[in-house]
Amino acid sequence: MSSTFTRDPKPRIQYVADGSRTTFAFPFVVEAADDLLVYENDLPATGFAVDGVGDPEGGEVLYAEPPDAGTVVTLVRRTESIRETTFVDGGPFRAATVNAELDRIMMLIQEDRDAHRRALRLSPAEAEAEVCLPAPAARANRVFGFDSAGAPALFGTGEVPGTGDASGASVTPAGGSTARALGEHLAARVNVRDFGAIGDGASDDAGAFAAAIAAAAARNVPVYVPAGLQPYVLASGITLSGVRVIGDGPGSMLKVASATGFGIRLDGDRPALGRLRLIGPGATGWPTGASVVDLAGISLAGVEIAPGATSAELFDLGIAACHTGVAVDGDLASITGCEIGFSGRGIEFRSGAGRAMAGARNRIHHCRFGIRADGGSPTT
Repeated sequence: MSSTFTRDPKPRIQYVADGSRTTFAFPFVVEAADDLLVYENDLPATGFAVDGVGDPEGGEVLYAEPPDAGTVVTLVRRTESIRETTFVDGGPFRAATVNAELDRIMMLIQEDRDAHRRALRLSPAEAEAEVCLPAPAARANRVFGFDSAGAPALFGTGEVPGTGDASGASVTPAGGSTARALGEHLAARVNVRDFGAIGDGASDDAGAFAAAIAAAAARNVPVYVPAGLQPYVLASGITLSGVRVIGDGPGSMLKVASATGFGIRLDGDRPALGRLRLIGPGATGWPTGASVVDLAGISLAGVEIAPGATSAELFDLGIAACHTGVAVDGDLASITGCEIGFSGRGIEFRSGAGRAMAGARNRIHHCRFGIRADGGSPTT
């Protein structure tokens, strides 16, 4: 028996039998033949002998007859959890005996670590959570799962459909008090991520946004843009024809890549855009100063109110690094709580602008023109 462990081999190894092989090596020490468990697929194996017991370099399992081809042969060590030596005060203290006991402890630690890796467990970075199962009577005929906050939970068998269609499952949103069908929750709005939007700051999400907007128009529900760590990139402009697009606030960020045209066009009856940020091609991220913005060669309007728009609405919107923040060529009913900065023009009323807008809590800064009126009759 080795007196030190110079490596930490996993006490488990697997092979796929080829129908002729009879010898399977294990690269870890075992103290007794009974400590080595051998499985063929999921069942305990028979008809073998163990060679190399006590060898620190490991040993071999020797079959009398080769396992069938394709059989998964698993060799795993399970050391008996006992202490074989008692050290008496004033008695002999032999190094070999001490090392043998320490080796057994190390083997047990290795096996515990291997079992721990294969068990369901929380991430080290996760907050404290109660994962203890309730009493048998409380969990009888229940299904183990996770609630809307990701915490372990038990559900009735009627709450989890067996067909793979979970639309009828009854769920209660975080902070809510009433359970409703999952399908009803999902039908209340259209999430751009359900249509393939990634929001990684690099992939083009314009197609996903267009698909989500079309679905929302057909169902007459809003489009939801969840917040993320990186912006949703729009390589081309998107049009809201009578659709409302709403985000989670500054974390719901759109990055328009095109230098011309528009980022988002509001058209149709009562389109709306709010609670998100839009960055034009003049900056890579939300600008912290004029030095990070370059508007050379850019003619893009971040948001455009189309000539055919009626009662368009902008609210709690941030726009930056565009030639024009908001270009109004239709009927803008209201613009409220918006910030437009680091652009050539904040708001531009063009010849097709309709009725005056009602505005409040808006901020325009670091723009060559704050409000430019070529048409319409704007009021702020």
